[in-house]
Amino acid sequence: MEKVNKEMPTMGNSATPKATKPRTFWLSFVGFLLMLVVFGGVVFGGQLDAMTVETVRCVVVSAEPDTASGGSRGSASTPAVLIETSNCGRLDISRGVTFDGRQKLASSFEVGAEYEFDIGWFSRVIMTNVFHGSQAVQGYRLVE
Repeated sequence: MEKVNKEMPTMGNSATPKATKPRTFWLSFVGFLLMLVVFGGVVFGGQLDAMTVETVRCVVVSAEPDTASGGSRGSASTPAVLIETSNCGRLDISRGVTFDGRQKLASSFEVGAEYEFDIGWFSRVIMTNVFHGSQAVQGYRLVE
């Protein structure tokens, strides 16, 4: 009886488990940095929104009462007014809005009219471009 060699032939310098360790480290590191950025945005978003407030002119398409809720189960809801514009996207007014007054505030916007909205850096840059969310309005006035 002949003995058959059942060993697998080697392919020279093939990838070893050591080659994947640096890639795994960098992927983990990038994931960690991404989590830090998101966490920082959540924690410091309000302060970042107060920095570099700019006034933008937007034409109102619609305005409706809204309720913003966040976080996990049992979190509080916040009254707001959601404004759709033709040239600035979605805007959200929650500062100073009450549940009882949000309908009145929403109906006070004139459809087709141009308004000036004060919007902070975090809302303009991060909320719009990264999270594709609505921009938080800090102040507004009708352009006459």
